[in-house]
Amino acid sequence: MRLNTFASGNTAVEARAFVPKEQKPIFAGSDRDAIEIRLEPVHESYANEQVDLSSLTLSSEGTGSFSQIHSVVPRDAVVSDTDRNGIAEIGITFTRSDLDALFDRVDRTKMVNAELRGSILDGRTFCAGVALNVKNVGPPHAVVFAPNPLNPRSKLTFATTRPGSARAQLFDLQGRLVRTLLDVAVLEAGPHEVFFDGKSSRGQPVSSGVLFYRLTSTEGTFEGRIVVLK
Repeated sequence: MRLNTFASGNTAVEARAFVPKEQKPIFAGSDRDAIEIRLEPVHESYANEQVDLSSLTLSSEGTGSFSQIHSVVPRDAVVSDTDRNGIAEIGITFTRSDLDALFDRVDRTKMVNAELRGSILDGRTFCAGVALNVKNVGPPHAVVFAPNPLNPRSKLTFATTRPGSARAQLFDLQGRLVRTLLDVAVLEAGPHEVFFDGKSSRGQPVSSGVLFYRLTSTEGTFEGRIVVLK
């Protein structure tokens, strides 16, 4: 099942979003990797290379502790025609930890109607609906960095089901360590909060842009991104 809706207004373009047929359902609370959603123009309303790859978000109301997540920002979009309809599309990836946050309130198995939103480099926008098959396979281990974007502070929230070591770190786009937020040998089981004041390990305010976080705990390794606005 595919559900496609389009943004309205003078600055909107038409787009279609869909999940590849071979892709398995989204297993919230599992160790599965990221998922990919395909995006293609409708009626040649824009060119794939015009999509602002830093603007892409996936939204779903009432299904998780977070209602909107950002996609992974690739260096270049990979263009192909996976559904063989004669229209080339790009792949948009969302990390497992972000998907957990978006769908951790889904009960058992459910088709969720989400919205893929973004912008074209000339300022026009789009909103394409996409139906996602979500299965909650166990207790949620959602990792949420909110507010996101942050200005000037944010909070990393996560939970563990057993005691053990934990480390939370922030990296820049070049993969350089910006700050270690948490590094403990033993963290008790339960909910946890780690605050980020918008400063690097040197105590200097970080620049506007995108940072990547990595949390490693007894539940596994979770990665995502956070946007800094000034």
